[in-house]
Amino acid sequence: MDEPTIGPAKINGQTYRRPVIEVAVVTLDGSSCTVPVGELMDMIGDGEEYIVRIKTMRVAEFERMPEFDGF
Repeated sequence: MDEPTIGPAKINGQTYRRPVIEVAVVTLDGSSCTVPVGELMDMIGDGEEYIVRIKTMRVAEFERMPEFDGF
């Protein structure tokens, strides 16, 4: 299956598409972190009340985010 992309954008006559990733923005006690949707269930625990928002963002934008060290 092809990677999801956004675009196209035309630069100097060439057409480019930008790769995107689906992420979960998880908030617990006012602190938030962003993880790939596929990792969501691995990072949440029992007995906590989370707020989760699913969104799409560019892969490059996700990769520029600071490393996740926990809440």
